[in-house]
Amino acid sequence: MSIPVERYVDPASLEEELQRIFGRCCFVAHESDVPEPDDYFSFRLGRHSLTLRRFDDGFSLFDNICRHRFNLIDPPGFGKRPFRCTYHGWTYDKAGHVAFIPLREQFFTDPEPLRTHPHQTISGFVFATTETVRRDLAIKNMLDQVGLPEGPSFNQGSLLHRCNWKLMVENVLEGYHLSVVHPNTFGKSGFTTMSRSEAMEGETDTLLITYPHDKFSAQLVSVFPNVVPSYRHLYVFPNLFVSVTNDLVYFVSNVFPISADETVLHYRLFGTKRLGELGLSMQNHLKAEALKFTMATLNEDKEILERCQLGMLGAAGEYILGTQEQRIRQFHNAYLRWL
Repeated sequence: MSIPVERYVDPASLEEELQRIFGRCCFVAHESDVPEPDDYFSFRLGRHSLTLRRFDDGFSLFDNICRHRFNLIDPPGFGKRPFRCTYHGWTYDKAGHVAFIPLREQFFTDPEPLRTHPHQTISGFVFATTETVRRDLAIKNMLDQVGLPEGPSFNQGSLLHRCNWKLMVENVLEGYHLSVVHPNTFGKSGFTTMSRSEAMEGETDTLLITYPHDKFSAQLVSVFPNVVPSYRHLYVFPNLFVSVTNDLVYFVSNVFPISADETVLHYRLFGTKRLGELGLSMQNHLKAEALKFTMATLNEDKEILERCQLGMLGAAGEYILGTQEQRIRQFHNAYLRWL
């Protein structure tokens, strides 16, 4: 059974998802996104504005709404600044209490502290989560299968998609579209619809390893003898994606639903240990090529997904899924269980 088509276009469905799915577990950021005190990452999740802040002793996740006149305390995106509202200068401490109010004597009540949200860091990945240890161990186990990035990201950004978040998840869970949508990106790298792959499945999370065609593998190994030609792709329910391409480039992305038909994708590119073993000029070349490849593939997918959203408006019934789309079935099953 697939997800009912109405749930891709209905605002009420998104509100339910935010409460029952994203309110239960949601990947927020990698710890390297906010490496030093006063670094922050401010983002939207549906109607809710949140900010992840680094302090001397760790992270805190707050509602990003000033108690005074409801301005966003931290501007959207990544940055470094005091925890101070940009409107009237109300300043907050690491517990979310108002620590300073200009002309304090004009205010006759003590403001409530900002609402905080529980979170956990698992292998450098920061999750807003109320999940049990069992879920945390499952996530760590999956992350161990793909390895961890080396050092800070060398590029990061965000991209607004005018489509439902579930379409974005489904798109990256299958390789069936590679030859049609990505002939000039994945196709030229030896990864096609016909590529051999193997899967590892958890209760809600899946890892797929895809191998390029033999001639591409041979060419790659002749230049980089220590790499394993492959594309490892991990999905951690509901909104985290991690991939490693040919043991050289590490990619982390996550989606935040904004509305029933708008989703923001945040992405980061890292090097791997293998990349760090290469000469500096080769590292810089591969990083530049990885960025070009990433932007090309993201925009290729974006165009298709926005068309799918338009198709959903007039669709009825359920998906017709093939054997290459088993990961979508597993996503649907996890989604329906969590609801």
